Amino acid sequence: MGSGATAQLAAFVAECPAEAVTDKARQEVKRAVLDVLGTALAGANEEVGALARRFVESENASGPAGVLGSGLRTSSALAAWANGTLAHALDFDDVGLGVGHPSVVVVPVALAVAEETNASGSDFVGAIALGYEAASRVGTAAGWTPYRRGYHGTSIYGVFGAAAATGRLLRLTPAELRNAFGIAASQAGGLRANFGTMTKPLHAGVTCQTGVVASRLAKMGWTANPDILESAVGFGPVIAGRSLDESSGITSDLGGTLAIERGVDIKKFPCCYLNHAALDAFLGVMKEHGLSGRDVAQIQVDGSWMLNEVLLYPTPATGLQGKFSLQYNLAAALLDGGVTRATFADARAADPELRATLPRVIVNAHEEWPRPLFSVRLTVSTVRGETIIREQDSIKGQATDPLSWDELAVKFRDNAASVLGAEAIERAIDAVADLDRLESVKPLVDLLVGQRPAEGVR
Repeated sequence: MGSGATAQLAAFVAECPAEAVTDKARQEVKRAVLDVLGTALAGANEEVGALARRFVESENASGPAGVLGSGLRTSSALAAWANGTLAHALDFDDVGLGVGHPSVVVVPVALAVAEETNASGSDFVGAIALGYEAASRVGTAAGWTPYRRGYHGTSIYGVFGAAAATGRLLRLTPAELRNAFGIAASQAGGLRANFGTMTKPLHAGVTCQTGVVASRLAKMGWTANPDILESAVGFGPVIAGRSLDESSGITSDLGGTLAIERGVDIKKFPCCYLNHAALDAFLGVMKEHGLSGRDVAQIQVDGSWMLNEVLLYPTPATGLQGKFSLQYNLAAALLDGGVTRATFADARAADPELRATLPRVIVNAHEEWPRPLFSVRLTVSTVRGETIIREQDSIKGQATDPLSWDELAVKFRDNAASVLGAEAIERAIDAVADLDRLESVKPLVDLLVGQRPAEGVR
């Protein structure tokens, strides 16, 4: 057995005592689970959801794992693929932990394998916490370089989280989990050029599926490079641009406070998180100054390099592209007083008035930005010649300013309402609140799978 970074990370995930997942970690996991299950249920009612359902049906794969909001059961790998895709379909899921979107690449895959193995709620929660830990450590050590080169961090770091969570539930040994990490790393991908298309949520689905495949192959005896993070032509040097050995910090304080204890950043708006600080700032200015849309002449947003590199569509042609357009989000907020799921319908994106409003939003991205990466400076110019400036460093819902459980439940109800009845929704909320005390996750999944949608219902 080696003693490098890959070996240490695999040993920690495989051998971590259950009690090392603290009450704080378990509470944060349950918050994240409730949120991402809701986004998956909402995703089931989107066009992406309908296509994913058709694909699952076309595979004719029977199995024990449920596809949320579909009435379908299939293999654990295919269910992980479908649910990961659904959960990211609206870009309404959480962000953070140095991963990008951590929950969509850990929770769906853990859910599928927990059903397959009839895992307890406590084991399910623990596997999710350790999946977050693996993905967070890889992503934090790698930094922003791969992302700026065009990789989607959720995919390339998420494969380690997905493999860790499934490996934990399948009770892989440290040696087997090292192989699972090696297998998963060879399938890491996801390109930011696909932001604003259906393939961005597919990244999450493929990552979840990779976790199942990698761990199950490793358990069967499939081999891979056991030092994939630090190998000279392994994940670190090839993807991150440097070895992710111990000097990268990837194993620092391993066994100390888990990453999930910091909490994840939960979204209020169903769009890329880079829009959120500006939306919070703009809606706050409108409310505090009693402004209406006709009072505003121009909106200017200054922020970090990410505004241009992530928000790719100043004049989006579709609703999906609109999720990655600060101009679109602020124009919609100006006209409609807010941003909802309906904002990102293709018909709304084609609206002449909204399109005519886009040039009133000016975005300036700065390579050197001395304030938090997601912060903005908003300047609103009114038709009366007034200038209102607001600095926005925090975003409601982020880990340091979290939504309450009751607020999370409101979001879940809204997301689930299109596919579940009121009684099932309330039972699901109660089950997640009590998740770590459930004998099995199966009854929860039974609630969430629901009935097969009627023909023609997306």
